[in-house]
This record gives sequence, structure tokens and C-alpha cells, in this order.
Amino acid sequence: MSSSPTSALSRQPLTGMFAGVPDPRHRRGCRHRLDVVLALAAVGVLAGCRTLLAIWEHAQDLTGGQLRQLGLGVFNGLCKP
Repeated sequence: MSSSPTSALSRQPLTGMFAGVPDPRHRRGCRHRLDVVLALAAVGVLAGCRTLLAIWEHAQDLTGGQLRQLGLGVFNGLCKP
């Protein structure tokens, strides 16, 4: 038994939480993986962003270390083939 009070679910990368969400976008219009977009949007909203522009600016300000903590440190942000 683990001594950590957090569940295994809370320790998985944020993109893993959104991996099962079906992507309704047409493949031609897809530039970034949906799990990555949703993870960055969730982090932005939790940081207090209230608009898409604010979420985008917040995502641009994230450091490499912060991205790694979110499970986005080394990723191909493009859509899955």
C-alpha cells in the first residue's frame, strides 16, 4: 500500500486524463492533438484565464519544467496520424 494520499489517477499526466475524449474535428483542420489542447486549456482556466487569448498567452508563458510536470515536456503536438 502506498503512503501517498493521492490516487494513481491524480499522478498520471494531464494529457492522459483527456486521451479518451473523442476528437470531433475533421482531420484536415486538426493541427494539434486534442489531449494537448484540452490539457493546456484546463491549466489556463485553473490559473484564472477567462478567454481563449488568455489561455493561449498562459500556455506560451509555461516553462519547459512546467510543461514536463504536465506531461507535455517532450511531445509532438501535432495530430495523431
